[in-house]
Amino acid sequence: MARPKSGYIVAEGGKKVLRGFNIQIGNRRTSVRLSPVIVKAVEKIAERERCELDELYSYIDRKKEKGVSMATAIREFVVRYFMEAANEAGHRKAGHGKLIGKRTKGKAKTNPDKYRASPCTIDVTLAPEIARTLNQRQLWFLGAILDGERLRAEDIARSWQVVHRTAKRDVAGLQEQKLIRYTGAKKTGRYEIVTR
Repeated sequence: MARPKSGYIVAEGGKKVLRGFNIQIGNRRTSVRLSPVIVKAVEKIAERERCELDELYSYIDRKKEKGVSMATAIREFVVRYFMEAANEAGHRKAGHGKLIGKRTKGKAKTNPDKYRASPCTIDVTLAPEIARTLNQRQLWFLGAILDGERLRAEDIARSWQVVHRTAKRDVAGLQEQKLIRYTGAKKTGRYEIVTR
């Protein structure tokens, strides 16, 4: 497929509007309006996944929720794709954390321990349909357990600054998928990876 033209169109009064372009989804063509940065991101994803743009757009179309427009589904897919790949090392390499500059008075303080100083490595094979259902907190929890740490839901809540109920739901989700199990006494036991 020919590379779609991207960029803004300058309308009357200098206002920039999104350029529309055709994409192929299976056997049909449709038109979408996307910003240049989203178009470039989709191309990068296709390059990384070693697939054609048509294949990627068809995949997004199959996975999108009913009633969601294709343009919205593409934007959400791009954000999720890069969010799932983000880790602390990548953020540091990109120079993130200095975006706004000095903290201004009245801004909420951030917890410096929100993320670990070094990213954990997930050294476990997960089926794609399972991996897609896990969030970053759950992956972090799995990696920490693999590293031999004795963690509980409280550690997710503290490290990721989420409420305890959310952290407990994360752990319960891992147990439901039989990825971890709790062994030992209630107060002194620990979570461990379920080996298959």
